[in-house]
Amino acid sequence: MNLKMDPVYEQLIKKANRSHENNRSPAEIDQHDVCRARLYCYAFRAQMIGTFHATRLTIQGRPPAGALSNAYQNRAVETLDDLAMDAVPADFRAVISTLYRYHRGVLRVIQCTERDCRESQDTEIGKIGRRFCEIIEQITTSCGIALTQDTEAPPQVSFVVPNLGIIIAPLVYGKNHSWGLAFLAGEAHDVPTHRHQHGVEIHLGFNPTHGVTVLEDCRASVEEGGYAMPIPPMVDHGWVNTGDAIYHVPFIFGSLIHGGWGVFWTSSRSPDRLKSYRWSSGTAFRSIRWSIWSARFRGPKQKGLPGIRRSSPTPSQTVREAAGWN
Repeated sequence: MNLKMDPVYEQLIKKANRSHENNRSPAEIDQHDVCRARLYCYAFRAQMIGTFHATRLTIQGRPPAGALSNAYQNRAVETLDDLAMDAVPADFRAVISTLYRYHRGVLRVIQCTERDCRESQDTEIGKIGRRFCEIIEQITTSCGIALTQDTEAPPQVSFVVPNLGIIIAPLVYGKNHSWGLAFLAGEAHDVPTHRHQHGVEIHLGFNPTHGVTVLEDCRASVEEGGYAMPIPPMVDHGWVNTGDAIYHVPFIFGSLIHGGWGVFWTSSRSPDRLKSYRWSSGTAFRSIRWSIWSARFRGPKQKGLPGIRRSSPTPSQTVREAAGWN
């Protein structure tokens, strides 16, 4: 199974290989190479809770056919675990270290699944490897900007959040901020009320929205209008879908202090007390003085856009030091 590559990506890998052949010399690498390599590295990093995580669990779920097969599976799993989220350098190391390591790592996974399939005659392992290769090729065949979509949870890419049971798919991974999507379908029709130990999160909503957003001890109806809700750490929040349509909740989280997706490992479910929460009649939940912006929330019209109440949080309310945002 050969990994398809865009000429730009292939050239970067060739330069990295020549650098390693010459004692890691950076002589051939210029700033343009560094910028391209950083884009590819961030695209790979988004797969920490995407195909790296999903493929590892899928491989672990297959029964080994023998000692050699077991060794192949363990090697592939260890490789995925080793694709950790180190800082992406802003110099030649982005090419000869970070991107080079990602490239060799994904090739190793593909090779291990191929060997395992031959040894064990397990056709499912072969399918796992091919699917992994397809997902990685979305990165390696791009120009550096890997496109993503938010219409469905692709197979072998998503992540089930512990304690909440909702399906998450990574969309964009940035140095300081990441963008993900919660797919509310099937039994997981809502986002259970929960809280994060650290970091500020922002829940977003796009048309059509039919539901109730929850923040601390307040709830507000969101009908046919977008919204953005900043959420401080250790504050209960969630979403209750009141319509029949499947709804997806985009969210933004700081990448800096959590290694990107650590937000999910610090989340804990809160008791469901929705009926006891008071209704907020405006766009701001005054109990914690955080703004919710929406063109369709019930609230008095003020000077400016109709139906929007503006509230500017003070610096002390942004919890900047604990958020990992820059």
